[in-house]
Amino acid sequence: MSRKQAMTGIRWFGAGLLLVSCLLALWCPPAQAVQLKRVQTGDVYFDIDDATVSVPINQLDQTKSLIFVYPNVDTNTSNFIHNSLFSGIFESDTSLIISRDYGNASANVRFYILEFEDGVFVQRGFSSMVYGPTTNTSCTTKDVVLPTSVDATKSFVLVNTRWYNAQSDDDESVKVTGHLTDDNTLQLKRDSSYDYNRILNIVWQVAEFSTDTTIRTGEVTLDETELSDTGTITPQIPAGKVNKCLLL
Repeated sequence: MSRKQAMTGIRWFGAGLLLVSCLLALWCPPAQAVQLKRVQTGDVYFDIDDATVSVPINQLDQTKSLIFVYPNVDTNTSNFIHNSLFSGIFESDTSLIISRDYGNASANVRFYILEFEDGVFVQRGFSSMVYGPTTNTSCTTKDVVLPTSVDATKSFVLVNTRWYNAQSDDDESVKVTGHLTDDNTLQLKRDSSYDYNRILNIVWQVAEFSTDTTIRTGEVTLDETELSDTGTITPQIPAGKVNKCLLL
């Protein structure tokens, strides 16, 4: 083979590789930045007077992980509200702490930990609200400065509360919403507070999805006798995309 023929062959080979690369780029779907890496789940048993349980977990990145807890309480032995208010927070990258402020009934708690591969940043913290009359705004509203600024339009909030109160009909005082008023501030709010000499403890999580995700948030108000109401989603979800949406 002559030198000229060899050079021509190399050029054709290079052109072929370029063509194959272009075709693969057109055929392959674009990589998504937000990807779920894995889910860890388990059930934790609380004896009658257990308040805190440490759970070993597989090593993870806390800044890419969300915690969900779902209690199932034996309300036949006691319907005190503190038995069913649980929170989850990481003790370390290999340990999860699940807690309630007081217990006199047994409970099972199912937990889920969603760890993302990339494109998600999670921060969490602990706060509280003082007891007192509802007319005192410091008992119902609290602004928390986030350790790290986020894009509020791409972030959402998860809230869990704990309370030690030997009552069964005061659950309105433990219902707290979380709302990002700007990129640096998380507002925690409840509509009712009574002076039971009990601090309400709050564990919050803020998750920011950097790309490939659109987050919409809002509020609806139900009157005293209403069973349901309709909220308007703005901007509207595009046609055919509802089956790709998660409602919290």
